[in-house]
Amino acid sequence: SDNQTAQLTQPIFDLGALARYRQGIAQGDFADAKFAYQSQDLIVRTLQAYSDLLFAQDQLNYQTAERDAYHEQMKVNQRVYEKGEGTRTDLLESTASFSLAEAKVIEAQDNLENAKRKLEAMMGEPIKSSRDVKKLSNNFKIQPIFPKTFDDWKEIALGSNPELTAMSHQIEIARQTYQQNKAAHYPTVSGFVNWNQQKSYTVVTVNQESLQSMVGVSVNVPIFSGGETVGKTSQARAGYEKSQADYDATRDRVITELKKQYDSVNSSLQRVEALMRAVNSSSELTRAMRKSIQGGVRINLDALLADKAFATAQRDLAQAKYNYLLSVIKLKQQAGTLTVEDLEKTATYFQLDAGRTGFN
Repeated sequence: SDNQTAQLTQPIFDLGALARYRQGIAQGDFADAKFAYQSQDLIVRTLQAYSDLLFAQDQLNYQTAERDAYHEQMKVNQRVYEKGEGTRTDLLESTASFSLAEAKVIEAQDNLENAKRKLEAMMGEPIKSSRDVKKLSNNFKIQPIFPKTFDDWKEIALGSNPELTAMSHQIEIARQTYQQNKAAHYPTVSGFVNWNQQKSYTVVTVNQESLQSMVGVSVNVPIFSGGETVGKTSQARAGYEKSQADYDATRDRVITELKKQYDSVNSSLQRVEALMRAVNSSSELTRAMRKSIQGGVRINLDALLADKAFATAQRDLAQAKYNYLLSVIKLKQQAGTLTVEDLEKTATYFQLDAGRTGFN
């Protein structure tokens, strides 16, 4: 016997299938939003690792200047003690301070090496020399941000922040999961077309043929399937409500971080200007100390202490500049407007040769 059958089925009413379709769209949008978030986070981590390396170098310079100052102080106390004009206590204190400063130099060297390794891991290639890492440009100018008001930044963040966008799609995914389980209580309706042809060669049906064609509608009405459907529906609804609560918590965290970075950017101008004045004053003090040593008024220890204060001011100024650049990048990240072009503009602040810098 030969039997040939063809059947075409078209769902007409199926809430579960519709929910799965909508959930698939939401999952695709969620993946796109997560990719955008991870891309922006990579930009932030790259700048963070780069600035950490530079600050580690600044910290090493500061610790070296401090060690040299304590070493000179120890030698002065040693000479004074040998002449019988100093005390052993002063010598021991300066020796202990020098030993502690030397330990801090070693720690700063380790931190510098760790920061270098971290940046190399992100770059995927080794840093061959210190020339590969450019320091902050002398032509460093803080540019005003746009828009100026926090409310405008907040409005942009609520509409563009990729983390919030991903959470909103997560809510839709949870809602459609709930709809899928809820749809198990509803009937499904499908239309079908069936065609069947049969040839029989048995003893009693030799050379007999039959052909059947059917067009109809199939309705499946669930009556009772135990408590599984009710339990899954309740669980899915709880997951949907949890995703809404997670979105609210994430939104509050994003707005808080946005305000933090907004205030940091606006206050950077005053911090950088104040520290620039401190650096200029320390530089003048250092030159004055050198002249005083030549005139016999001061000793080398005074010059080294001035160098230490100058190195401290330079380190704090550099850190303030790094914080400004990071605050601008993080502000745009929280607003959801951060792009690779922003990182390229940030790179202009690290060019050694004079050039235009800024985010405008």
